[in-house]
Amino acid sequence: MLFRSEEWLARRLPEFGGLAITGLEAPASGGVANETLLIETTCANGPGPGLVVRPEGEPWLYPGVTLDLHHEMYVGVHAAGTVPTPAILVFEDDPSVLGQRFLLMERMPGQAAPDRPNFNEAGWLRDLPAAERETVWREAVGAMAALHAIEASRFPLLCSRAAGKPGVRAAIDY
Repeated sequence: MLFRSEEWLARRLPEFGGLAITGLEAPASGGVANETLLIETTCANGPGPGLVVRPEGEPWLYPGVTLDLHHEMYVGVHAAGTVPTPAILVFEDDPSVLGQRFLLMERMPGQAAPDRPNFNEAGWLRDLPAAERETVWREAVGAMAALHAIEASRFPLLCSRAAGKPGVRAAIDY
């Protein structure tokens, strides 16, 4: 898949004016549920935003989960404002643009923990000094706690899957 439509970007993100793609990268690790593409841009006034494309993945890992649900989850978590989450800029439902539906989101600063090989086997996180690893883990646990404190009512698609059943029971049945 190649993201090559600067015309599409200019139409969908006119607020940046003259958006041009200057770099495209598929990270070596990450994106287990779906592919990830990182885009660097410029605009008429200088550097443009860093963007991320997340195409709809194959349902092998999460059967029955659609891009609609991914979109709802990102938007709901971002709107809660308690967990660092990128803003969704575009939910492209037309598969003719890239060959499948996709999300276009802002690129957040930071470094993702690798999943191939797993972050506890190799990579930057495993190689950190113990005190820095502890900081990363404490922040991760804090983010997970904040995520779990978000009201489920922000996620109607997720709630509709569990209609009439308690949360854990519905998840196990699903």
